[in-house]
Amino acid sequence: MDLFAPRHVLIILVVLFMTTVCGAIYFAPTIVAFARNHKNKIPILLTNFFFGWSVIGWIICLIWSVASQKPDVIVISPSQPQSSSSQPPPQR
Repeated sequence: MDLFAPRHVLIILVVLFMTTVCGAIYFAPTIVAFARNHKNKIPILLTNFFFGWSVIGWIICLIWSVASQKPDVIVISPSQPQSSSSQPPPQR
């Protein structure tokens, strides 16, 4: 039996192609999360890896990866101007 016969090579190529396609579909939520630079991309990856085999886990990961991200809000309040005198502030 010749492993490199044209028929066997074709079967090997089809199996490799299908494995790649199935892997891309399985990890689609993770790919989306990394492409969007989601702040929870590592938890999405882990959840997808461990629970993606169930349809519900995969759907939850996909929804999580495409959910809108609210940016972290940083509030900067203006500081009170300091007086030019070298007197300490009044004690309360």
